[in-house]
Amino acid sequence: MLIFMLIATLFLCQTLHDFVVDETADLATRTWVNHMYGSGDRALFTVFEMTFSGCWPNYVSRLVKEVNAYYVAFFAAYVTFVIFGMMRIISALFLKETMNQAERDHDLMILHNAQKTKAFKQDLSDLFQEADTSGDGLLS
Repeated sequence: MLIFMLIATLFLCQTLHDFVVDETADLATRTWVNHMYGSGDRALFTVFEMTFSGCWPNYVSRLVKEVNAYYVAFFAAYVTFVIFGMMRIISALFLKETMNQAERDHDLMILHNAQKTKAFKQDLSDLFQEADTSGDGLLS
């Protein structure tokens, strides 16, 4: 997943550089884009937040509406593949491992209960053998 985040970071940082230095564009938007995507570390942090916090529309909407509508293609692919796809795969792997562990715990519990039942039966058998003083298999 990190490789996809780095690719997105490089793409956004490089393609938005021309917008940031374009003096004909709106200054407030240029400042926001520079603050969010103006350097490699800023862009990586923004992509990290976008990927893991669930607030990707806050970072995408302004770029698509105020910078260039063509960013919608990039973000549609990124959100679909990385945010939804990869996160679902990772979540499914954790869920599978959790279910496997729960199954192992269930099996251990059954084995433990069977051992307790066997020990209890043995104790009862020993008790009745001690109580059978005549040795005929009957209690009197």
